[in-house]
Amino acid sequence: MTRYCGSCKKTVHYAPTAADARRHAQRGDCVAIDIAGIRWSHDLEPPYGRFVCPSCNLDVGPRPLECPRCQAPIRRPVMMAGMIAPR
Repeated sequence: MTRYCGSCKKTVHYAPTAADARRHAQRGDCVAIDIAGIRWSHDLEPPYGRFVCPSCNLDVGPRPLECPRCQAPIRRPVMMAGMIAPR
């Protein structure tokens, strides 16, 4: 569902969940997210599609150590000496 925002002059996409909002944010869309859904700190922060729950396939973003939906641990890339951490 979309609406037009007269203030910012853009189409705004309704997202019922943080996962839906992340998909829109990845495309650069403006997003209005439902406040009743499961949310977590920095839930719309990039990178997108990189930190995905192995149990329920939720794109959780870079911050959570466990899935907000099913509490499964989120795997982090192993850093080798001399590598710079991804943003």
